[in-house]
Amino acid sequence: MRVFVGIKITSSIMEKLKEVLSFLQEYRNQIRTVRPENLHITLKFLGNITHNMYSQFSENLQNSITEFSPFEVAIEGIGFFPSKNRARIIWVGIKKNNPLENLYKIVEDSAEKINILPDNKKFHGHITVGRIKTDIHPNLINAIEEKFKERNWENMRVENITIFESILHPDGPKYKELKTMTLGGTENG
Repeated sequence: MRVFVGIKITSSIMEKLKEVLSFLQEYRNQIRTVRPENLHITLKFLGNITHNMYSQFSENLQNSITEFSPFEVAIEGIGFFPSKNRARIIWVGIKKNNPLENLYKIVEDSAEKINILPDNKKFHGHITVGRIKTDIHPNLINAIEEKFKERNWENMRVENITIFESILHPDGPKYKELKTMTLGGTENG
């Protein structure tokens, strides 16, 4: 099973993200947008793991977040990976946030316990909204950035994290929720 841990997007933020998706869809020959139901903040991509590894990871993670309180993240700006000049991914940003980074470290530690190596890149909280299919004119990148960089987003409360299975299909991945865990306590799934 192909697994990752993420934070689901609240409905009010989702409505604002749909505006971004709608704008990007005007350039569907060059940009493939993420389906609204697939929008999330990724904490850790574990890759292909066995059911036994999943069970162990899930238990480790559940035990590690029992004392972790819910918190808020500020959604801000728009950007590109790996860089604006070589854009392949379009994302909406999450303002640097200590609780989010601490939660990421807890997920990393739980993954290390099942022998999944930590990411060698610095954590950068974001919501992927599009993938660039072909070479794209710098003017379009600038237009995307200009349209959304000053967007007035609201804060989003993080109360849960979810372990998802990513099932690959020809028309793009489908995400199945395996388990949702409430920060500070209980679980669903």
